[in-house]
Amino acid sequence: MNLKRTILCAALLSGVLSAAETFSFVRPVRVSESFRCSLLVKQSSQYSFFVPGNDQPVVKLSSVQADFYGYLTVLQVNSAGNPDRIRIRADRIAGSVNGRAVKADLLPGAVVEGDLTGGKAQFSSGGKTLAPDLQLLFAHLFPPASAASLADLTGRFRVLPKTGEGWKPDLTAFIKMLERRRIQLPPASFRSGITYHGPERVGKLQCRKFTILIETAKLTDYDCRFKYTFSLAPSGPPVQSVREVTEVIRQVIRSEQPFAAGTRIELLNQDHTECTLLPVASVPPPEKAEKPRGGWEALLH
Repeated sequence: MNLKRTILCAALLSGVLSAAETFSFVRPVRVSESFRCSLLVKQSSQYSFFVPGNDQPVVKLSSVQADFYGYLTVLQVNSAGNPDRIRIRADRIAGSVNGRAVKADLLPGAVVEGDLTGGKAQFSSGGKTLAPDLQLLFAHLFPPASAASLADLTGRFRVLPKTGEGWKPDLTAFIKMLERRRIQLPPASFRSGITYHGPERVGKLQCRKFTILIETAKLTDYDCRFKYTFSLAPSGPPVQSVREVTEVIRQVIRSEQPFAAGTRIELLNQDHTECTLLPVASVPPPEKAEKPRGGWEALLH
């Protein structure tokens, strides 16, 4: 009887263990893969200069907003599996720089080549470099390829916890990114966590939804809040994501010049980015614009 009970318990335990799902966060894109892409980017930087003896700060604000819909084809990837050369078909692009609307001198369905290999992304169409403001919109939509991957934060593989539970991210790549910007902070400066939200459908794809949250713990010179919510299908990059970043950098100028000494500078950076990236077998031909009809033709139809 005891032997039967032992065998039964072992069988039940085996079933529980096999039901635990090991999920892969290793998501390199591959050359020639194509995606239907929708992007919305809102980014701003506000510089505030606090001069001793002046109650009102001097403020300088810069902002970029960009809205894109079209298709993306991967031409080349870097060692982290991120695309660093892409072909874009821009069915719609609009935006503004510092509140001024950008004129998109591109016909609907225009093909744009993107080089994301350097520290500054470059874009061209028909062999010609895009106009500066349009170049700026594309550079915010498609920034230079990162040398880090999603798995650097989440871990390569993970047995998924219960819905609403989570685990701690690896902050090594995040801290190195800050170091490249000359921001030196130890891991203890951050509160962080990854939350699993369970399954959801995005279009026709069955996905798993997660949120990564990283924020500083009340520092004097630097504050940061990074929130990234994303949905992963069984393979491929995130099919839907929202990134929200708020960052405050404070610095006091130490100078022998009496007018500059003691001036405090505060930089506020904000970023809100929404992305939908759905895989497609191939990029369909652009829709042809309907030819305008004359007055008599319009009456007859």
